[in-house]
Amino acid sequence: MKDNYKILIPGGTGFIGYHLCLFFVKKNWKVFSISKSKPKKNRKIKGVKYIYCNVSNKKNLKKKLDVYYDYIVNLSGYVDHSKNQLITKTHYQGCKNLANNFKKKWPKKFIQIGSSIEYGKQESPQKEILLKKIDTSSFYGNAKLASTFFYYHYLKKNLIQYQ
Repeated sequence: MKDNYKILIPGGTGFIGYHLCLFFVKKNWKVFSISKSKPKKNRKIKGVKYIYCNVSNKKNLKKKLDVYYDYIVNLSGYVDHSKNQLITKTHYQGCKNLANNFKKKWPKKFIQIGSSIEYGKQESPQKEILLKKIDTSSFYGNAKLASTFFYYHYLKKNLIQYQ
C-alpha cells in the first residue's frame, strides 16, 4: 500500500477525529483536519494540516478545500445538542456542502459517520432499517438521518464521479 494517501477528516479535532488523525499520521498518510476551532494544545498532532472552517459555510469551504483527497471521513457536527437549528445546519448542510464540493473530484471513499439514533428508539443492538422514515425524537437524530438519506440518493442518482 502506498504511503502518500491524502485523507480529509472533517471534525478532526473531536474525540474520534483526533484518534483517527493520529492513526493515519502513524501510517504516514497526509492528514488534513477541518474544524471550526483549533485543537487543544495537548491534542495538536504533528503532521496534521489543520484547516479552520465551518462546513456549513459553503463559500468558505470551497475556498479552503481546493485539492483532491483520496479519502474523506466526515465526523463533523455540532456538539451542543441544545442548539437545534445549529445541529441541523452543521450536520445536514455540512454534509451537502462537502459532497457538492467534491462532486467533480470524488475521493476513492467518502465515509459519512452516522449515529445509532438514526434507527429510532430500539434496544441495543439496533436492527438496521435501510432508508425507512423513522421518528428519531431529536433534532440530532433527524439531522443525521437526513444526511444518510442525502448521501444515499446522491449515490443512487449517480451525481458522484468515481475516480
